Amino acid sequence: MRVQSLILVLLASTSSARGQSPDPEEALAPPSVLSLPDVVLSPEARAEVDHLAHREVTVRVLVDVHGRAQIEECPSTPAICDDLATALSRARFEPARRGAEPLAARVSMRFVLAEEAAEAATEETPAAGATEERIANAESEEQAYGATATVVRPPAGALRLTLEEARELPGAFGDPFRAVEALPGVTPVFSGLPYFYVRGAPPSGSLYTYDSISLPLLFHLGLGPSVIHPRMVGPLRLYSGGAPARFGRFIGGVIEAEGPEPVEDSVMGEVDLRLLDVNAFLKAPVGRGELMVAGRYGYPGILASAISPGTRLSYWDYQLRFRYPLGLRTDFELVGLGSFDRLVTTNSETHPVTGERTEEENVLGIQFHRVEARLVHRFHRGAHELEYGMALRFGWDESFLDQGLLQEVSIQSTTLGPRIWLAGKRSGLRYRVGAEFFGAVGHIGTGSLADDADMVAMDPEANPLLASVAGRSLGAVYTELTWDPSRWVTYDIGFRSDLWMTGGTAELALDPRLRATFHATPELDLHVALGVTRQPAVFFVPLPGLADVAVARGPQVAVQSEVGFTIALLDQLDLEAQVFLHRYTGLLFLDLFLDSRACLDNGTACRTLDVPDRVSGLSYGGEVFLRADPELPVSGFLSYTLSKAQIDALPGIDYTPSYDVRHVLNVAGRAQLIQDRLSIGARLHVRTGKPVGVTYLSLPDRTLARYEQRLPTFYRIDAEIAYQWATRWGRFRLSLEWLNVTFSKEPVDLDCGSALGVPTPPCPVNRGPALVLPNLGLRATF
Repeated sequence: MRVQSLILVLLASTSSARGQSPDPEEALAPPSVLSLPDVVLSPEARAEVDHLAHREVTVRVLVDVHGRAQIEECPSTPAICDDLATALSRARFEPARRGAEPLAARVSMRFVLAEEAAEAATEETPAAGATEERIANAESEEQAYGATATVVRPPAGALRLTLEEARELPGAFGDPFRAVEALPGVTPVFSGLPYFYVRGAPPSGSLYTYDSISLPLLFHLGLGPSVIHPRMVGPLRLYSGGAPARFGRFIGGVIEAEGPEPVEDSVMGEVDLRLLDVNAFLKAPVGRGELMVAGRYGYPGILASAISPGTRLSYWDYQLRFRYPLGLRTDFELVGLGSFDRLVTTNSETHPVTGERTEEENVLGIQFHRVEARLVHRFHRGAHELEYGMALRFGWDESFLDQGLLQEVSIQSTTLGPRIWLAGKRSGLRYRVGAEFFGAVGHIGTGSLADDADMVAMDPEANPLLASVAGRSLGAVYTELTWDPSRWVTYDIGFRSDLWMTGGTAELALDPRLRATFHATPELDLHVALGVTRQPAVFFVPLPGLADVAVARGPQVAVQSEVGFTIALLDQLDLEAQVFLHRYTGLLFLDLFLDSRACLDNGTACRTLDVPDRVSGLSYGGEVFLRADPELPVSGFLSYTLSKAQIDALPGIDYTPSYDVRHVLNVAGRAQLIQDRLSIGARLHVRTGKPVGVTYLSLPDRTLARYEQRLPTFYRIDAEIAYQWATRWGRFRLSLEWLNVTFSKEPVDLDCGSALGVPTPPCPVNRGPALVLPNLGLRATF
């Protein structure tokens, strides 16, 4: 039986939390509900609801003078209490008042878990610890009020991880975004690179979003951490396909990180000292509002030079969140963040005749900055809860490459744009409509380019894919509707229309999407989804600035479809599985672009290899995600992806895309020992080899041919051991993490060269250095 609604009833009167004597001339007005978010019941909580003798929970809640609520007592199971606490932490109340003065107050709140919505009711129950005089004053002004909180299940097909679950994943180094690499449907390009394919879509085809702000990348260079401090991040979601309509203009997956969960009004901080970097977080009340700041500075140069001599790497990032209530229903929010990376490699050469030694430095620098100001207004009209907001965003991105001898490329872009939205809900219906607009201006600047193939490839004059334009503007409107017509089915309907204008041309996209979820039993959900999404034809790798100013004409189009199920096998064990089929057209194809410059023959035939820069193809397969509750003494998950990718036939050449990785397996586990003080965890990552090919001039007919060979399977094991303890000063955690304890070397390419320019199979395999990264860290939270 599916739980469809929660009826929130405020039963009783209030008591002043300040302990002062009431003025008998002034009546005490109890708090009232302004807004209450959806209550998302986890599979564990849904299973526990069916075992309750009476489907209701009465909790004791403290409503402070700012109208924020916090559960003090909850006589139910931990899973149900956690879900109720999450909803109430985001709720807003009109605080209790005596006259004009707001007071902190305690109320008893009864959550009735029923199949159908019931009428709000009242019952006179004294607040705990209240005096008879205060009760009498409150009851003399008793108001009957209530609010409906809709119970929703997590979106079908969206993998969700809690902050602690993602942060404590072995090999993640405390960064929740690292957990995305271990989820189904995700294939890393190479270990250590901050880019991956999602169901065959190129790295630039996936959207990374933090609190509705898009990011060009998630991680610092190399094996660096994420660009956002973990304490600034809430729950994570991965939409491998069929994402909500507000996440548009991307043909791949969507990695969504929510903002941090609200916490009590107090000063809170965290400092983390590690071998690689130092980071800090501070949260403090500012008047009636709150301020969160975080920052990180990395100094991995010692370890980087040990792995690769002549390498220097540094990075830093910052984040700021400020929220201030302009009224009981209106908030002002300011979010700012930025990141910087600089990688320097030194190549040394000795002249074979003179013996003179020369050194050349290659410098790669990337940075981005984002600032968004928001006004958000929330209010109730009966059982109808509404939220509307407006925001203005500014962004500045830069990527810089210098290969010495004045061979340099600088890519910059500036973006500015507003967005507005309206969201509402009432029994059985939730909706969101919005519009956004942004403009981007920038350029690709090049120095004196020598006759270097890689540098010429970055020259807009020599590479038609880098058609630098003065600017790009984009406008969009979207609609999302979640409808529960019965207890057995939920429909998620989305529609998006985008208009992007580039270099004097305009293109319109109309993208519908539909997801139907069938609630067969309380433990089993079945879903089917179909959607269309379009993306401007941007460069393959989402370097900051490049995706905004370097575009080719015409969109990339993805038709995404999937069928799957979610089932609670046991009270604390969930299984998700789905099969998918994605069709891509107009796809910018990095493989062919590189192959046109990597032909074995030195003659003119290979140099004029005519291959299309846009292709069409398919990606299809199945995904499995088995997850144990992270609160268990022994927890973890297993994710497995079986997939195949192909592109439409090319004239005279059989071609398999390099992202056709058939099997990807991740198994992670963690055990809590010694009263949850000691934890030991490990993660196994296995993926079969990708196909690598070379194009050559076949003799004696002198026609172009291609040879392909799959690289060997790669695996590695990451491990972590940590000990945590608490003192009156705060909580401490000492951890030793080790990426790649197996010292595995990843296959990267083939060595197929020969005197005649014809490969002799099988070609030898080139492997990269073993990327081994130990990390010792001490985290203090106060």
